[in-house]
This record gives sequence, structure tokens and C-alpha cells, in this order.
Amino acid sequence: MPDRPGLSSVAEAPTVGTRGPDAVRVNLSVNGKGHVVALEPRVSLLDALRERGRH
Repeated sequence: MPDRPGLSSVAEAPTVGTRGPDAVRVNLSVNGKGHVVALEPRVSLLDALRERGRH
């Protein structure tokens, strides 16, 4: 495709380590208090906060 003025080339995203479906440590700050939780990557923030409130 020929170069068109005003369009820049697309930069490649940096390579990031792949995480599997296993839980990963996440640091959350809720109402000024720190919490370290182990969450699976598919857990939403809302679900994480709900589960944290039950304990």
C-alpha cells in the first residue's frame, strides 16, 4: 500500500508475559486500605470487591 501523507505507521505493542487461567496476586486499595488478593484474570473488579466484602 502506498504511503499516504498524514498517516503514521502503527507501532507494535510491547511484549508482555502471558498469564494463564491461574490466580495472580493483585494489590487493591479500597477506601484507603490495602488488600492483597489472588484473582483469576477473568474476575471483574466488581466481583472481586463483592467477594472481599463477604470475608
